[in-house]
Amino acid sequence: MARATGKRIVLDKKKNYFCKEFFYGISSKKIIVEENEIKNVIYKKHELLDFLFTITIAQILYENIENKPYIASIDSTTEMQLKKFKFYLSKAYYSPISFIKDYMSCDIKRITNQIRNKLNFSSLTELERELK
Repeated sequence: MARATGKRIVLDKKKNYFCKEFFYGISSKKIIVEENEIKNVIYKKHELLDFLFTITIAQILYENIENKPYIASIDSTTEMQLKKFKFYLSKAYYSPISFIKDYMSCDIKRITNQIRNKLNFSSLTELERELK
């Protein structure tokens, strides 16, 4: 649902290294290039959180546009994780609209800060562990 390109970061001008980050919601891919060759691709994935974010956004948008409940076929474990996640999300964000804006603009720093400041988790990875 959300995809953005990060900024090009020059690591070393002498050796012609540079790095580019691509964001997909809250997950990212960092590509390090040296002299026109890809040297390393670093993935930072939050699979469970990405899934829960996507379902939550779909529910919010569908329910506000169609005025009827959004029904998704998920198992009972995922349903419990989703309920727990929505509880944490309601504590971290005062409005679902601000959450949607942050996610759709791939503002990983703002999402992390909201969760860190309001929920006392040190990172998204810690929140993901708590949900599992």
